[in-house]
Amino acid sequence: MRVRLVRCAFLLLTATALVSCGGEQPTAGPEPASPQASVSATAEPAASPTTARATATPSESAFCRDLNVFNIAQVMYAAEVGKALAGQPVDFKEARRIARLIAQYGKAMEDSVPPDIADAFHSQVKAVRKSSSKLSTDSNVRDVTDPVYSDKAQARRKKLDEYECG
Repeated sequence: MRVRLVRCAFLLLTATALVSCGGEQPTAGPEPASPQASVSATAEPAASPTTARATATPSESAFCRDLNVFNIAQVMYAAEVGKALAGQPVDFKEARRIARLIAQYGKAMEDSVPPDIADAFHSQVKAVRKSSSKLSTDSNVRDVTDPVYSDKAQARRKKLDEYECG
C-alpha cells in the first residue's frame, strides 16, 4: 500500500510539473545541472529528471530544484528494498532503476548542496549506492536494508525531507 501511495505521489508530481511547463523550451543559456542526458532509454517517462526542473526558476540551484524528487526517489527505494524485511519479494530491476535515478540526481545536485545539509545528502547517496550494490538473490537481507534503514540513515532522510531551501 505504501509503495503504491509513493508511486502515485511521484506520478502526480511529475504530471503537475509537465502541465505547468506547458511544453515550452528553455531560452538559450547554460544547461541546467540535472541529469537529463544521462537518463537511460528504458526508464519510465514519469521518472525523468527533466520533469523536476519544469517549474524551476533560473536562480534556483540544482539542489533546491531537484530535492523533492530526490526525496521521493529515496522513499521509493526504501519501500522497495524494505519488502525484504517483511518477507516479500524485492523487484531487483525496479530497485536498481530507482537507485540509478538517485545516483543521477545526486551527481547533478552535488555541486550546489548547501553546507548545512551536505553531510546528510552525501551519506544518503552513499547509503543507496551501498545497498543497491548488494541487490541479488545471494545477498543477506541486512546487507541491502541496513544502509537505508539504520537509525542514522532514517535521521538523515528525515533531515533532507524537512530541509527548506532559502
